[in-house]
Amino acid sequence: MSTLKHALAFGCAVMAAQAKVLRPPTPPRGWNNFDWGNGSTTYATPNTTEIKEQAQGMKQYLLPHGYEYFVVGGGWYNGSDLTSLDGYGRPIPDQVTYPDLNGNWSSISAYLNGLGLKMGIWETHGIPLAAYDAKLPVLGTSFTAQDVVVHDENGKPTPACSWIDDQYQINTSHPGAAAYYKSIIDQLSGWGIEYIVMDCVFGANYAPQDIMLYSEAIEQSPRDFVYLLSPGDPSHTDRMAVAQKYATMARITVDYYANWHQTFTHFAPLTLYSNEGITGTENGFYIFQDKMPFGKMRGRAEIPWSWWPQTEILIVVLWTISQSPLLYSGDMRMNSTCPVNGTEPCGIEQHTIDLLTNDRVLAVNNDIRHVRQLSDDGFSIVYTGNSASLLPANSKYVAIFNILCGLPRVADPPCLNETITSTISFASIGLPNRTYNVFDVWNGTSLGSFNYSFTVDTIPLSATLLSITL
Repeated sequence: MSTLKHALAFGCAVMAAQAKVLRPPTPPRGWNNFDWGNGSTTYATPNTTEIKEQAQGMKQYLLPHGYEYFVVGGGWYNGSDLTSLDGYGRPIPDQVTYPDLNGNWSSISAYLNGLGLKMGIWETHGIPLAAYDAKLPVLGTSFTAQDVVVHDENGKPTPACSWIDDQYQINTSHPGAAAYYKSIIDQLSGWGIEYIVMDCVFGANYAPQDIMLYSEAIEQSPRDFVYLLSPGDPSHTDRMAVAQKYATMARITVDYYANWHQTFTHFAPLTLYSNEGITGTENGFYIFQDKMPFGKMRGRAEIPWSWWPQTEILIVVLWTISQSPLLYSGDMRMNSTCPVNGTEPCGIEQHTIDLLTNDRVLAVNNDIRHVRQLSDDGFSIVYTGNSASLLPANSKYVAIFNILCGLPRVADPPCLNETITSTISFASIGLPNRTYNVFDVWNGTSLGSFNYSFTVDTIPLSATLLSITL
């Protein structure tokens, strides 16, 4: 079947698929283990004990503020090892890391549910290498893994992804492809999974047919899913048409590795996608700025920008005005569970909790719509957006980012005391000239009432988030 015909074949399924691919009215929130377990040279997925420790902290500190999804990232299975697969070539928890789980996540998802949390999982498209080599059957068909894999002109299986060496690309036009993906979704549903990070299908690895096949499989499953597409795509806005049809959210940035030099790269994709009207819409689809990696991490010291807590505010505000889902990725353990003489950073600190649980800011994350960039003079970047709950003619949000320090970041930049003073006219943000109240959302303070314009200071390497109302 041609690509076009294959795409049309799934066109009639999309309306039904949206009943199962969740379109939540507000951006999902949660925790992802990736940066917490990503040390300087190694990557580690949390074991069962660590999952429960992190979940207990999440319940205490974040769940009351809407952070409900607990997402286990990559590393929980090995596609090159048959012991990480079931008899139908589907990934199961690695028996070395998870010897107590008996090859499924059911007990963990039940534990998380008991805390009021929902479990998410990372997957990648394609068929594991070990399933191919062993010619494992595709559930419900007469096909094997070798039948449904794409082969090159030399008859060799094609990698599904340039950066994953244990997955092979599926021939999406083969009748066994849909059956395999359905078996994956059915397995996840049976385990109680409610959130899927589908990797290697977006950005540079764009795989629209796989995206659609997963969506159709979700539509046929008994469970609703949050469906995230990854990795990020910072430049191809045309690909969002497929994402908006078939997924809950899609990343717009490359992997964010808790690296200061990457922080500024999150502005351009927001500007690009907002210019296309993709961010802050009312249809329950969200662009994703990736995880929020700050605080304490296993295997390394606290992230350097924690020397400047105001920069963590910049990150949270940028994610907020993007109406991005908020997934924290640092240590969530309660300090009472940390070893007394431990050698690694452990425990969430109060300033990190305060960053993540500012309810005024979270309300903006829920409410902001139709963000656009107002200005970028190289020293500050200003965005404005509408409120979904108030009339656009009477209210706006404004976010000002002080980026004067620029790149590269140095240990003690001379600009650390360079506060930016911004004057914003009401006309420039689409408001008629009246008297408006200007409210500092982050600090919860009124800046006063103003006619025509207002002036506000933003400290270095940070952001100011304002609400403008009559």
